[in-house]
Amino acid sequence: MPATFTRELLAREVRDRSGDVLGHVADLIVDSRTRSVTYILVKIAQELDPAQLPWPSEGGMIPLPIDEVREIGAIVQLHR
Repeated sequence: MPATFTRELLAREVRDRSGDVLGHVADLIVDSRTRSVTYILVKIAQELDPAQLPWPSEGGMIPLPIDEVREIGAIVQLHR
């Protein structure tokens, strides 16, 4: 993935299937062998309780498997 594209994704809003804001893209985790993005690291929105989310979190961040992403555009849209 080109570095320019990666930088453009950082700080994009992440929304669930209902359109609710989950947070913002903080980083991408890439498999060094395949060079494919495997996870999107999401900084959880402050108003959300991480314990109520369907994904494990640590330190206000969720490593979302790339399979959870439905679409990447002006926002990152999830399947759930």
